Amino acid sequence: MEITVGPKNIALLFQGQQQIAVPSFQRGYAWGKVQVDDFLDDIESTILENEPHFYGPVVFLKSTKANHPVDVIDGQQRLTTVVTFISILRDFSAKLENKTYGGIVDLNNVIRNSLFLPPLFAKPRFSANYQILDFINKYIVADPVTGGAQRPKFGASGGGLTPSMKKATKEYRAAYFRIIDWVQAKLEGQSEPVQKEFLYNAWQAATEMFEIHSIELYDEDQAFVLFETMNDRGLQLNPSDLLKTLTLREIKSNGTEHEFQLALKKWDQMVETLGDFDFSKFLRHYLLLQQDGKVQSNKIFKIFKGMLSEGGKFAASENLDKLNFSANFYAQLLGEQIHHVPEVTECFARLDEFSETHRVVLLSVLRKHGGNANPIRLCRSIEGLAFRWILTGSNAQQIEDFYQLLARKYESGEIDDDGFIEMVKAFQPSDSEVRAALAISESRPLQKYVLKRLEQRFSGSIPDKATLEHLAPQNPPDGDSYWHSIVELPEKVDEDGSRVIYDQYVTMWGNLTLLSAGLNSSIQNSSWPRKRDGDPGMKYEGISSSNFAINKKLKTLEIWNQAMILNRNEWIADAVIKMVGDQWVKTGNFDAAPWTF
Repeated sequence: MEITVGPKNIALLFQGQQQIAVPSFQRGYAWGKVQVDDFLDDIESTILENEPHFYGPVVFLKSTKANHPVDVIDGQQRLTTVVTFISILRDFSAKLENKTYGGIVDLNNVIRNSLFLPPLFAKPRFSANYQILDFINKYIVADPVTGGAQRPKFGASGGGLTPSMKKATKEYRAAYFRIIDWVQAKLEGQSEPVQKEFLYNAWQAATEMFEIHSIELYDEDQAFVLFETMNDRGLQLNPSDLLKTLTLREIKSNGTEHEFQLALKKWDQMVETLGDFDFSKFLRHYLLLQQDGKVQSNKIFKIFKGMLSEGGKFAASENLDKLNFSANFYAQLLGEQIHHVPEVTECFARLDEFSETHRVVLLSVLRKHGGNANPIRLCRSIEGLAFRWILTGSNAQQIEDFYQLLARKYESGEIDDDGFIEMVKAFQPSDSEVRAALAISESRPLQKYVLKRLEQRFSGSIPDKATLEHLAPQNPPDGDSYWHSIVELPEKVDEDGSRVIYDQYVTMWGNLTLLSAGLNSSIQNSSWPRKRDGDPGMKYEGISSSNFAINKKLKTLEIWNQAMILNRNEWIADAVIKMVGDQWVKTGNFDAAPWTF
Protein backbone atom coordinates (compact mmCIF):
# COMPACT_ATOMS: atom_id res chain seq x y z
CA MET A 1 0.00 0.00 0.00
CA GLU A 2 1.49 3.34 -1.10
CA ILE A 3 1.46 5.93 1.69
CA THR A 4 2.95 9.43 1.75
CA VAL A 5 3.03 12.15 4.35
CA GLY A 6 0.81 15.11 3.54
CA PRO A 7 0.47 18.68 4.87
CA LYS A 8 1.45 19.02 8.52
CA ASN A 9 -1.06 21.71 9.48
CA ILE A 10 -4.36 23.25 8.40
CA ALA A 11 -2.63 26.26 6.81
CA LEU A 12 -0.63 24.05 4.44
CA LEU A 13 -3.69 21.92 3.73
CA PHE A 14 -5.72 24.96 2.75
CA GLN A 15 -3.27 26.51 0.32
CA GLY A 16 -2.62 26.01 -3.37
CA GLN A 17 -5.29 24.83 -5.78
CA GLN A 18 -6.16 21.41 -4.36
CA GLN A 19 -9.77 20.97 -3.23
CA ILE A 20 -10.47 18.76 -0.19
CA ALA A 21 -13.73 16.75 -0.30
CA VAL A 22 -15.68 14.45 1.99
CA PRO A 23 -16.67 11.36 -0.05
CA SER A 24 -20.29 10.26 -0.32
CA PHE A 25 -19.94 7.17 1.84
CA GLN A 26 -19.05 9.21 4.93
CA ARG A 27 -21.60 9.78 7.71
CA GLY A 28 -23.08 13.20 8.38
CA TYR A 29 -21.78 15.82 10.76
CA ALA A 30 -21.94 14.36 14.26
CA TRP A 31 -20.07 16.62 16.66
CA GLY A 32 -22.05 17.70 19.70
CA LYS A 33 -21.53 20.09 22.60
CA VAL A 34 -18.63 18.16 24.16
CA GLN A 35 -16.57 17.94 20.95
CA VAL A 36 -17.25 21.56 19.93
CA ASP A 37 -16.31 22.83 23.40
CA ASP A 38 -13.10 20.78 23.27
CA PHE A 39 -12.31 22.40 19.92
CA LEU A 40 -12.90 25.91 21.29
CA ASP A 41 -10.82 25.14 24.39
CA ASP A 42 -8.01 24.02 22.08
CA ILE A 43 -8.26 27.28 20.12
CA GLU A 44 -8.14 29.36 23.29
CA SER A 45 -5.20 27.50 24.83
CA THR A 46 -3.28 27.71 21.54
CA ILE A 47 -3.77 31.48 21.47
CA LEU A 48 -2.79 31.94 25.11
CA GLU A 49 0.23 29.62 25.07
CA ASN A 50 1.33 30.48 21.52
CA GLU A 51 2.26 26.84 21.06
CA PRO A 52 1.25 24.39 18.29
CA HIS A 53 -1.68 22.07 19.00
CA PHE A 54 -1.95 18.52 17.66
CA TYR A 55 -5.38 18.34 16.03
CA GLY A 56 -5.09 14.63 15.32
CA PRO A 57 -4.24 12.48 12.30
CA VAL A 58 -6.08 13.12 9.04
CA VAL A 59 -6.17 10.50 6.30
CA PHE A 60 -6.71 11.36 2.64
CA LEU A 61 -7.24 9.39 -0.57
CA LYS A 62 -5.47 10.99 -3.52
CA SER A 63 -6.64 10.25 -7.02
CA THR A 64 -4.44 9.80 -10.06
CA LYS A 65 -7.01 11.72 -12.10
CA ALA A 66 -6.20 15.33 -12.89
CA ASN A 67 -8.10 18.01 -10.97
CA HIS A 68 -9.83 15.41 -8.82
CA PRO A 69 -10.49 16.45 -5.19
CA VAL A 70 -8.55 14.78 -2.38
CA ASP A 71 -11.02 12.63 -0.42
CA VAL A 72 -11.11 12.80 3.38
CA ILE A 73 -11.08 9.25 4.78
CA ASP A 74 -10.67 10.23 8.42
CA GLY A 75 -11.01 13.71 9.88
CA GLN A 76 -14.13 15.14 8.26
CA GLN A 77 -15.65 16.22 11.59
CA ARG A 78 -12.51 18.15 12.52
CA LEU A 79 -12.07 19.72 9.08
CA THR A 80 -15.74 20.70 8.82
CA THR A 81 -15.55 22.35 12.22
CA VAL A 82 -12.35 24.27 11.48
CA VAL A 83 -13.76 25.50 8.15
CA THR A 84 -16.87 26.64 9.99
CA PHE A 85 -14.71 28.43 12.56
CA ILE A 86 -12.69 30.21 9.86
CA SER A 87 -15.93 31.22 8.10
CA ILE A 88 -17.22 32.77 11.32
CA LEU A 89 -13.93 34.65 11.84
CA ARG A 90 -14.22 35.92 8.24
CA ASP A 91 -17.78 37.12 8.92
CA PHE A 92 -16.71 39.12 11.99
CA SER A 93 -13.71 40.57 10.17
CA ALA A 94 -16.00 41.68 7.33
CA LYS A 95 -17.87 43.90 9.80
CA LEU A 96 -14.76 45.89 10.76
CA GLU A 97 -14.68 49.47 9.57
CA ASN A 98 -10.91 49.38 9.05
CA LYS A 99 -9.80 45.91 8.03
CA THR A 100 -6.06 46.64 7.98
CA TYR A 101 -4.12 44.66 10.57
CA GLY A 102 -0.51 45.21 11.55
CA GLY A 103 -0.42 48.18 9.22
CA ILE A 104 0.01 46.08 6.10
CA VAL A 105 -2.51 43.24 5.65
CA ASP A 106 -6.22 43.19 4.96
CA LEU A 107 -7.45 40.97 7.81
CA ASN A 108 -10.63 39.98 6.00
CA ASN A 109 -8.74 38.83 2.90
CA VAL A 110 -6.15 36.94 4.93
CA ILE A 111 -8.85 34.89 6.67
CA ARG A 112 -10.99 34.59 3.54
CA ASN A 113 -8.13 33.15 1.47
CA SER A 114 -8.20 30.04 3.69
CA LEU A 115 -11.72 29.31 2.44
CA PHE A 116 -11.50 29.72 -1.35
CA LEU A 117 -9.31 28.40 -4.15
CA PRO A 118 -7.07 30.69 -6.21
CA PRO A 119 -6.82 32.37 -8.62
CA LEU A 120 -10.38 33.71 -8.52
CA PHE A 121 -11.08 32.85 -4.86
CA ALA A 122 -14.69 31.95 -5.58
CA LYS A 123 -14.74 28.15 -5.29
CA PRO A 124 -14.59 26.71 -1.73
CA ARG A 125 -11.43 24.79 -0.84
CA PHE A 126 -13.40 22.32 1.27
CA SER A 127 -16.34 20.29 0.03
CA ALA A 128 -18.31 19.04 3.05
CA ASN A 129 -20.44 15.92 3.49
CA TYR A 130 -23.01 15.79 0.71
CA GLN A 131 -25.91 15.95 3.19
CA ILE A 132 -24.90 19.42 4.39
CA LEU A 133 -22.77 20.58 1.44
CA ASP A 134 -25.34 22.90 -0.15
CA PHE A 135 -26.22 24.39 3.23
CA ILE A 136 -22.59 25.11 4.17
CA ASN A 137 -21.73 26.60 0.79
CA LYS A 138 -24.82 28.81 0.68
CA TYR A 139 -25.23 29.86 4.30
CA ILE A 140 -21.80 29.54 5.94
CA VAL A 141 -18.80 29.63 3.60
CA ALA A 142 -20.28 32.12 1.12
CA ASP A 143 -19.25 35.72 1.79
CA PRO A 144 -21.72 37.77 3.85
CA VAL A 145 -22.18 40.02 0.81
CA THR A 146 -21.56 38.76 -2.72
CA GLY A 147 -22.09 40.98 -5.74
CA GLY A 148 -24.07 43.38 -3.62
CA ALA A 149 -26.49 40.66 -2.45
CA GLN A 150 -26.76 39.65 1.18
CA ARG A 151 -26.11 36.00 2.09
CA PRO A 152 -29.42 34.27 3.00
CA LYS A 153 -30.10 33.88 6.72
CA PHE A 154 -31.47 31.04 8.83
CA GLY A 155 -32.67 30.75 12.42
CA ALA A 156 -31.19 28.69 15.24
CA SER A 157 -34.19 26.37 15.06
CA GLY A 158 -33.90 26.05 11.27
CA GLY A 159 -36.24 28.84 10.26
CA GLY A 160 -35.93 29.59 6.56
CA LEU A 161 -34.77 26.08 5.66
CA THR A 162 -36.60 23.31 3.86
CA PRO A 163 -37.71 20.39 6.10
CA SER A 164 -35.09 18.04 4.62
CA MET A 165 -32.28 20.58 4.99
CA LYS A 166 -33.45 21.39 8.51
CA LYS A 167 -33.20 17.74 9.49
CA ALA A 168 -29.87 17.08 7.77
CA THR A 169 -28.19 20.08 9.40
CA LYS A 170 -29.54 19.76 12.95
CA GLU A 171 -26.24 18.81 14.64
CA TYR A 172 -24.21 21.10 12.40
CA ARG A 173 -26.38 24.15 13.09
CA ALA A 174 -26.09 23.57 16.83
CA ALA A 175 -22.29 23.51 16.49
CA TYR A 176 -22.32 26.63 14.30
CA PHE A 177 -24.30 28.72 16.78
CA ARG A 178 -22.18 27.44 19.68
CA ILE A 179 -19.03 28.62 17.90
CA ILE A 180 -20.50 31.96 16.86
CA ASP A 181 -21.63 32.64 20.44
CA TRP A 182 -18.12 31.87 21.68
CA VAL A 183 -16.47 34.25 19.21
CA GLN A 184 -19.08 36.93 19.90
CA ALA A 185 -18.37 36.69 23.65
CA LYS A 186 -14.63 37.15 23.01
CA LEU A 187 -15.20 40.28 20.91
CA GLU A 188 -18.01 41.89 22.83
CA GLY A 189 -17.09 45.19 24.50
CA GLN A 190 -13.59 45.22 23.01
CA SER A 191 -12.05 48.02 20.99
CA GLU A 192 -11.56 47.44 17.27
CA PRO A 193 -7.76 46.95 17.58
CA VAL A 194 -8.30 44.30 20.25
CA GLN A 195 -10.96 42.62 18.11
CA LYS A 196 -8.56 42.56 15.14
CA GLU A 197 -5.83 41.00 17.25
CA PHE A 198 -8.16 38.28 18.54
CA LEU A 199 -9.50 37.46 15.06
CA TYR A 200 -5.99 37.21 13.62
CA ASN A 201 -4.68 35.12 16.51
CA ALA A 202 -7.72 32.81 16.38
CA TRP A 203 -7.28 32.33 12.62
CA GLN A 204 -3.57 31.66 13.08
CA ALA A 205 -4.32 29.17 15.88
CA ALA A 206 -6.79 27.25 13.71
CA THR A 207 -4.53 27.15 10.66
CA GLU A 208 -0.78 27.54 11.15
CA MET A 209 -0.75 26.17 14.70
CA PHE A 210 -3.20 23.27 14.32
CA GLU A 211 -0.99 20.33 13.34
CA ILE A 212 -2.71 17.43 11.58
CA HIS A 213 0.07 15.00 10.61
CA SER A 214 -1.80 13.93 7.50
CA ILE A 215 -1.42 10.64 5.67
CA GLU A 216 -2.10 10.26 1.95
CA LEU A 217 -3.25 6.97 0.41
CA TYR A 218 -3.55 6.14 -3.27
CA ASP A 219 -5.50 2.86 -3.19
CA GLU A 220 -9.29 3.16 -2.95
CA ASP A 221 -9.88 -0.33 -1.53
CA GLN A 222 -7.35 0.26 1.23
CA ALA A 223 -8.98 3.59 1.98
CA PHE A 224 -12.36 1.94 2.45
CA VAL A 225 -10.87 -0.69 4.76
CA LEU A 226 -9.12 2.01 6.76
CA PHE A 227 -12.36 3.96 7.12
CA GLU A 228 -14.02 0.92 8.68
CA THR A 229 -11.51 0.97 11.51
CA MET A 230 -11.20 4.71 12.11
CA ASN A 231 -12.85 6.94 14.74
CA ASP A 232 -13.21 10.70 14.76
CA ARG A 233 -12.04 12.09 18.10
CA GLY A 234 -13.99 9.73 20.30
CA LEU A 235 -17.11 9.48 18.11
CA GLN A 236 -17.08 5.82 17.25
CA LEU A 237 -18.48 4.75 13.93
CA ASN A 238 -21.69 2.85 14.54
CA PRO A 239 -22.85 -0.26 12.63
CA SER A 240 -25.01 1.74 10.25
CA ASP A 241 -22.07 4.02 9.33
CA LEU A 242 -19.89 1.00 8.64
CA LEU A 243 -22.56 -0.89 6.73
CA LYS A 244 -23.25 2.15 4.56
CA THR A 245 -19.53 2.35 3.79
CA LEU A 246 -19.30 -1.34 2.96
CA THR A 247 -22.48 -1.36 0.87
CA LEU A 248 -21.50 1.65 -1.22
CA ARG A 249 -17.96 0.37 -1.59
CA GLU A 250 -19.19 -2.92 -3.04
CA ILE A 251 -21.72 -1.27 -5.32
CA LYS A 252 -19.15 1.24 -6.57
CA SER A 253 -16.64 -1.54 -7.23
CA ASN A 254 -19.10 -3.73 -9.14
CA GLY A 255 -21.36 -1.17 -10.82
CA THR A 256 -21.47 2.13 -12.62
CA GLU A 257 -21.33 5.63 -11.17
CA HIS A 258 -25.06 5.93 -11.89
CA GLU A 259 -25.78 2.78 -9.89
CA PHE A 260 -23.61 4.11 -7.07
CA GLN A 261 -25.53 7.39 -6.95
CA LEU A 262 -28.86 5.52 -6.97
CA ALA A 263 -27.67 3.33 -4.11
CA LEU A 264 -26.59 6.40 -2.16
CA LYS A 265 -29.98 8.00 -2.68
CA LYS A 266 -31.74 4.76 -1.73
CA TRP A 267 -29.76 4.51 1.51
CA ASP A 268 -30.56 8.09 2.50
CA GLN A 269 -34.25 7.61 1.72
CA MET A 270 -34.26 4.48 3.87
CA VAL A 271 -32.73 6.35 6.82
CA GLU A 272 -35.14 9.24 6.33
CA THR A 273 -38.06 6.79 6.29
CA LEU A 274 -37.24 5.78 9.86
CA GLY A 275 -37.11 9.37 11.08
CA ASP A 276 -34.99 9.96 14.18
CA PHE A 277 -35.03 6.30 15.19
CA ASP A 278 -31.68 4.65 15.92
CA PHE A 279 -30.94 2.98 12.57
CA SER A 280 -28.65 0.42 14.19
CA LYS A 281 -31.59 -0.91 16.22
CA PHE A 282 -33.50 -1.48 13.00
CA LEU A 283 -30.49 -3.33 11.54
CA ARG A 284 -30.34 -5.58 14.59
CA HIS A 285 -34.05 -6.44 14.41
CA TYR A 286 -33.68 -7.08 10.68
CA LEU A 287 -30.82 -9.51 11.32
CA LEU A 288 -32.84 -11.41 13.92
CA LEU A 289 -35.22 -12.30 11.10
CA GLN A 290 -32.42 -13.33 8.75
CA GLN A 291 -30.65 -15.87 10.94
CA ASP A 292 -30.90 -18.12 13.96
CA GLY A 293 -29.33 -17.20 17.26
CA LYS A 294 -28.63 -14.01 19.15
CA VAL A 295 -27.49 -10.79 17.49
CA GLN A 296 -25.31 -8.63 19.68
CA SER A 297 -25.18 -4.91 18.88
CA ASN A 298 -21.39 -4.93 18.57
CA LYS A 299 -21.54 -7.77 16.05
CA ILE A 300 -24.06 -6.22 13.63
CA PHE A 301 -21.49 -5.00 11.12
CA LYS A 302 -19.48 -8.22 11.28
CA ILE A 303 -22.59 -10.27 10.49
CA PHE A 304 -23.54 -8.07 7.55
CA LYS A 305 -19.98 -8.13 6.25
CA GLY A 306 -20.06 -11.93 6.28
CA MET A 307 -23.40 -11.99 4.48
CA LEU A 308 -22.13 -9.67 1.74
CA SER A 309 -18.87 -11.56 1.42
CA GLU A 310 -20.68 -14.86 0.90
CA GLY A 311 -23.43 -13.45 -1.30
CA GLY A 312 -21.50 -12.81 -4.45
CA LYS A 313 -20.96 -9.83 -6.73
CA PHE A 314 -24.40 -8.27 -6.34
CA ALA A 315 -24.97 -9.12 -2.66
CA ALA A 316 -24.58 -5.49 -1.51
CA SER A 317 -27.19 -4.23 -3.95
CA GLU A 318 -29.57 -7.07 -3.16
CA ASN A 319 -29.15 -6.55 0.60
CA LEU A 320 -29.82 -2.83 0.20
CA ASP A 321 -33.10 -3.63 -1.59
CA LYS A 322 -34.12 -6.04 1.19
CA LEU A 323 -33.29 -3.48 3.86
CA ASN A 324 -35.29 -0.86 2.01
CA PHE A 325 -38.26 -3.21 1.76
CA SER A 326 -38.14 -3.93 5.48
CA ALA A 327 -37.56 -0.29 6.45
CA ASN A 328 -40.84 0.79 4.88
CA PHE A 329 -42.73 -1.67 7.12
CA TYR A 330 -40.59 -0.88 10.15
CA ALA A 331 -41.59 2.78 9.70
CA GLN A 332 -45.21 1.71 10.26
CA LEU A 333 -44.23 0.12 13.56
CA LEU A 334 -42.61 3.42 14.58
CA GLY A 335 -45.56 5.54 13.51
CA GLU A 336 -43.49 7.23 10.79
CA GLN A 337 -45.89 5.77 8.21
CA ILE A 338 -49.54 4.75 8.46
CA HIS A 339 -50.83 1.21 8.01
CA HIS A 340 -53.84 0.95 5.72
CA VAL A 341 -55.90 -0.47 8.62
CA PRO A 342 -56.38 2.26 11.30
CA GLU A 343 -56.77 -0.28 14.10
CA VAL A 344 -53.33 -1.69 13.28
CA THR A 345 -51.76 1.77 13.42
CA GLU A 346 -53.40 2.30 16.83
CA CYS A 347 -52.06 -1.04 18.04
CA PHE A 348 -48.52 -0.11 16.99
CA ALA A 349 -48.83 3.22 18.80
CA ARG A 350 -50.00 1.55 22.03
CA LEU A 351 -47.14 -0.93 21.92
CA ASP A 352 -44.60 1.81 21.41
CA GLU A 353 -45.56 3.28 24.79
CA PHE A 354 -43.85 0.46 26.66
CA SER A 355 -42.11 -1.98 24.30
CA GLU A 356 -39.47 -2.19 21.54
CA THR A 357 -38.64 -5.87 21.02
CA HIS A 358 -42.13 -6.61 19.66
CA ARG A 359 -41.04 -4.99 16.39
CA VAL A 360 -39.01 -8.09 15.53
CA VAL A 361 -42.03 -10.32 15.14
CA LEU A 362 -44.44 -7.69 13.81
CA LEU A 363 -41.93 -6.76 11.10
CA SER A 364 -42.10 -10.36 9.90
CA VAL A 365 -45.91 -10.20 9.88
CA LEU A 366 -45.91 -7.06 7.74
CA ARG A 367 -43.25 -8.37 5.41
CA LYS A 368 -45.07 -11.63 4.78
CA HIS A 369 -48.24 -9.96 3.59
CA GLY A 370 -46.60 -7.02 1.87
CA GLY A 371 -48.92 -4.66 3.68
CA ASN A 372 -52.05 -6.03 2.00
CA ALA A 373 -53.53 -8.11 4.82
CA ASN A 374 -55.16 -7.05 8.08
CA PRO A 375 -52.92 -8.41 10.88
CA ILE A 376 -54.91 -6.85 13.72
CA ARG A 377 -55.47 -10.12 15.60
CA LEU A 378 -51.78 -10.92 15.49
CA CYS A 379 -50.92 -7.42 16.61
CA ARG A 380 -53.32 -7.58 19.55
CA SER A 381 -51.92 -10.94 20.61
CA ILE A 382 -48.39 -9.50 20.65
CA GLU A 383 -49.63 -6.41 22.50
CA GLY A 384 -51.11 -8.63 25.20
CA LEU A 385 -47.99 -10.77 25.42
CA ALA A 386 -45.64 -7.75 25.58
CA PHE A 387 -47.71 -6.18 28.36
CA ARG A 388 -47.89 -9.39 30.39
CA TRP A 389 -44.19 -10.09 29.94
CA ILE A 390 -42.94 -6.65 30.92
CA LEU A 391 -45.42 -6.34 33.80
CA THR A 392 -44.27 -9.61 35.34
CA GLY A 393 -40.60 -8.66 34.98
CA SER A 394 -39.80 -11.70 32.87
CA ASN A 395 -36.46 -12.24 31.12
CA ALA A 396 -35.86 -9.85 28.22
CA GLN A 397 -33.63 -12.22 26.24
CA GLN A 398 -36.20 -14.99 26.54
CA ILE A 399 -38.95 -12.90 24.97
CA GLU A 400 -36.63 -11.80 22.16
CA ASP A 401 -35.74 -15.42 21.46
CA PHE A 402 -39.43 -16.28 21.34
CA TYR A 403 -40.24 -13.39 19.00
CA GLN A 404 -37.41 -14.52 16.73
CA LEU A 405 -38.65 -18.12 16.65
CA LEU A 406 -42.28 -17.06 16.17
CA ALA A 407 -41.31 -14.72 13.33
CA ARG A 408 -39.29 -17.37 11.52
CA LYS A 409 -42.09 -19.93 11.78
CA TYR A 410 -44.74 -17.48 10.60
CA GLU A 411 -42.86 -15.87 7.74
CA SER A 412 -41.78 -19.28 6.43
CA GLY A 413 -45.38 -20.50 6.43
CA GLU A 414 -44.81 -23.17 9.06
CA ILE A 415 -47.70 -21.69 11.09
CA ASP A 416 -50.74 -19.64 10.06
CA ASP A 417 -52.54 -16.86 11.96
CA ASP A 418 -54.28 -19.27 14.32
CA GLY A 419 -51.04 -21.12 14.99
CA PHE A 420 -49.35 -17.79 15.65
CA ILE A 421 -51.94 -16.83 18.27
CA GLU A 422 -51.82 -20.27 19.90
CA MET A 423 -48.04 -20.07 20.25
CA VAL A 424 -48.36 -16.65 21.88
CA LYS A 425 -51.07 -17.86 24.26
CA ALA A 426 -49.04 -20.88 25.32
CA PHE A 427 -45.98 -18.75 26.02
CA GLN A 428 -47.44 -15.73 27.79
CA PRO A 429 -47.62 -15.31 31.62
CA SER A 430 -50.92 -16.46 33.12
CA ASP A 431 -53.73 -14.31 34.48
CA SER A 432 -52.73 -15.19 38.05
CA GLU A 433 -49.15 -14.07 37.37
CA VAL A 434 -50.51 -10.79 35.97
CA ARG A 435 -52.63 -10.21 39.10
CA ALA A 436 -49.66 -10.87 41.35
CA ALA A 437 -47.47 -8.49 39.35
CA LEU A 438 -50.07 -5.72 39.45
CA ALA A 439 -49.82 -5.74 43.24
CA ILE A 440 -46.14 -4.75 43.18
CA SER A 441 -45.44 -3.09 39.82
CA GLU A 442 -44.83 0.67 39.77
CA SER A 443 -44.12 0.93 36.03
CA ARG A 444 -45.44 4.33 34.98
CA PRO A 445 -45.54 3.46 31.24
CA LEU A 446 -47.67 0.39 31.96
CA GLN A 447 -49.90 2.26 34.42
CA LYS A 448 -50.51 5.00 31.89
CA TYR A 449 -51.15 2.43 29.16
CA VAL A 450 -53.83 0.69 31.26
CA LEU A 451 -55.61 3.89 32.27
CA LYS A 452 -55.62 5.16 28.68
CA ARG A 453 -57.09 1.85 27.52
CA LEU A 454 -59.81 2.19 30.20
CA GLU A 455 -60.52 5.74 29.11
CA GLN A 456 -60.90 4.55 25.54
CA ARG A 457 -63.27 1.81 26.72
CA PHE A 458 -65.63 4.31 28.39
CA SER A 459 -65.28 7.41 26.20
CA GLY A 460 -64.42 5.89 22.84
CA SER A 461 -61.19 7.85 22.42
CA ILE A 462 -57.62 7.73 23.70
CA PRO A 463 -56.45 10.99 25.30
CA ASP A 464 -53.42 12.37 23.46
CA LYS A 465 -52.10 14.52 26.28
CA ALA A 466 -52.71 13.00 29.68
CA THR A 467 -50.56 12.65 32.77
CA LEU A 468 -50.69 10.26 35.70
CA GLU A 469 -52.12 11.71 38.92
CA HIS A 470 -51.83 10.14 42.38
CA LEU A 471 -55.17 10.73 44.09
CA ALA A 472 -53.62 10.45 47.54
CA PRO A 473 -50.44 12.47 46.91
CA GLN A 474 -47.00 10.91 46.89
CA ASN A 475 -45.52 13.71 48.96
CA PRO A 476 -48.04 15.39 51.30
CA PRO A 477 -46.82 18.75 52.64
CA ASP A 478 -44.69 18.51 55.78
CA GLY A 479 -46.82 18.85 58.92
CA ASP A 480 -50.05 18.25 57.01
CA SER A 481 -51.87 15.43 58.80
CA TYR A 482 -54.88 15.32 56.43
CA TRP A 483 -53.79 12.44 54.24
CA HIS A 484 -52.43 10.44 57.18
CA SER A 485 -55.17 10.77 59.79
CA ILE A 486 -58.44 12.03 58.27
CA VAL A 487 -58.24 9.70 55.33
CA GLU A 488 -56.89 6.87 57.48
CA LEU A 489 -53.74 6.27 55.49
CA PRO A 490 -51.08 5.55 58.12
CA GLU A 491 -47.99 7.71 58.02
CA LYS A 492 -45.35 5.33 59.32
CA VAL A 493 -44.82 1.66 59.94
CA ASP A 494 -44.81 0.52 63.55
CA GLU A 495 -41.61 -0.87 65.00
CA ASP A 496 -43.07 -4.37 64.88
CA GLY A 497 -44.06 -3.85 61.26
CA SER A 498 -47.74 -4.50 61.93
CA ARG A 499 -49.09 -1.38 60.17
CA VAL A 500 -49.09 -0.71 56.42
CA ILE A 501 -47.09 2.34 55.41
CA TYR A 502 -48.65 5.22 53.51
CA ASP A 503 -46.40 4.76 50.50
CA GLN A 504 -47.74 1.27 49.82
CA TYR A 505 -51.25 2.61 49.30
CA VAL A 506 -50.12 5.64 47.33
CA THR A 507 -48.28 3.54 44.72
CA MET A 508 -51.18 1.14 44.14
CA TRP A 509 -52.75 1.28 40.69
CA GLY A 510 -56.09 2.00 42.34
CA ASN A 511 -54.72 5.35 43.56
CA LEU A 512 -54.00 6.53 40.03
CA THR A 513 -55.99 8.36 37.40
CA LEU A 514 -55.44 10.42 34.27
CA LEU A 515 -55.67 14.20 34.08
CA SER A 516 -54.71 16.80 31.53
CA ALA A 517 -51.27 18.30 32.17
CA GLY A 518 -52.59 21.68 33.34
CA LEU A 519 -55.13 20.16 35.69
CA ASN A 520 -52.54 17.82 37.14
CA SER A 521 -50.30 20.78 37.97
CA SER A 522 -53.19 22.66 39.54
CA ILE A 523 -54.20 19.83 41.89
CA GLN A 524 -50.77 18.86 43.22
CA ASN A 525 -50.87 17.86 46.93
CA SER A 526 -54.15 19.41 48.08
CA SER A 527 -56.66 17.80 50.43
CA TRP A 528 -59.36 15.67 48.82
CA PRO A 529 -62.19 18.27 48.79
CA ARG A 530 -59.87 20.75 47.13
CA LYS A 531 -58.47 18.14 44.72
CA ARG A 532 -62.01 17.22 43.76
CA ASP A 533 -63.65 20.68 43.44
CA GLY A 534 -60.77 23.13 43.16
CA ASP A 535 -60.97 26.74 44.33
CA PRO A 536 -62.79 28.95 41.79
CA GLY A 537 -61.78 32.12 43.63
CA MET A 538 -58.13 31.27 42.97
CA LYS A 539 -58.82 29.85 39.50
CA TYR A 540 -57.78 26.48 40.95
CA GLU A 541 -59.39 23.58 39.08
CA GLY A 542 -60.07 20.14 40.52
CA ILE A 543 -60.94 16.67 39.26
CA SER A 544 -64.52 17.87 38.73
CA SER A 545 -63.19 19.89 35.78
CA SER A 546 -61.81 16.78 34.06
CA ASN A 547 -63.61 15.56 30.95
CA PHE A 548 -62.14 12.06 31.17
CA ALA A 549 -64.78 9.35 31.59
CA ILE A 550 -62.47 7.42 33.92
CA ASN A 551 -62.94 10.19 36.52
CA LYS A 552 -66.76 10.21 36.54
CA LYS A 553 -67.18 8.38 39.88
CA LEU A 554 -64.28 10.22 41.52
CA LYS A 555 -66.14 13.52 41.09
CA THR A 556 -68.92 12.31 43.45
CA LEU A 557 -66.82 11.06 46.36
CA GLU A 558 -66.81 12.95 49.66
CA ILE A 559 -63.58 11.33 50.80
CA TRP A 560 -60.71 9.26 49.44
CA ASN A 561 -59.35 6.53 51.67
CA GLN A 562 -57.57 3.21 51.77
CA ALA A 563 -60.74 1.15 51.33
CA MET A 564 -61.50 2.96 48.09
CA ILE A 565 -57.95 2.50 46.86
CA LEU A 566 -58.11 -1.23 47.50
CA ASN A 567 -61.52 -1.51 45.84
CA ARG A 568 -60.44 0.45 42.78
CA ASN A 569 -57.20 -1.51 42.65
CA GLU A 570 -59.19 -4.74 42.33
CA TRP A 571 -61.40 -3.19 39.67
CA ILE A 572 -58.32 -2.24 37.60
CA ALA A 573 -56.86 -5.74 38.02
CA ASP A 574 -60.10 -7.31 36.73
CA ALA A 575 -60.11 -4.90 33.78
CA VAL A 576 -56.47 -5.61 32.92
CA ILE A 577 -57.10 -9.35 32.69
CA LYS A 578 -59.90 -8.64 30.22
CA MET A 579 -58.03 -6.03 28.19
CA VAL A 580 -55.26 -8.53 27.37
CA GLY A 581 -57.49 -11.61 27.28
CA ASP A 582 -58.68 -13.99 24.56
CA GLN A 583 -61.91 -12.12 23.82
CA TRP A 584 -60.06 -8.89 23.22
CA VAL A 585 -57.54 -10.56 20.90
CA LYS A 586 -60.42 -12.00 18.82
CA THR A 587 -62.76 -9.00 18.71
CA GLY A 588 -60.87 -5.93 19.90
CA ASN A 589 -63.38 -5.44 22.72
CA PHE A 590 -63.13 -6.17 26.44
CA ASP A 591 -66.02 -6.18 28.87
CA ALA A 592 -65.29 -3.84 31.77
CA ALA A 593 -67.90 -1.84 33.68
CA PRO A 594 -67.14 1.62 35.11
CA TRP A 595 -65.80 1.70 38.65
CA THR A 596 -68.35 2.04 41.43
CA PHE A 597 -68.00 2.13 45.21
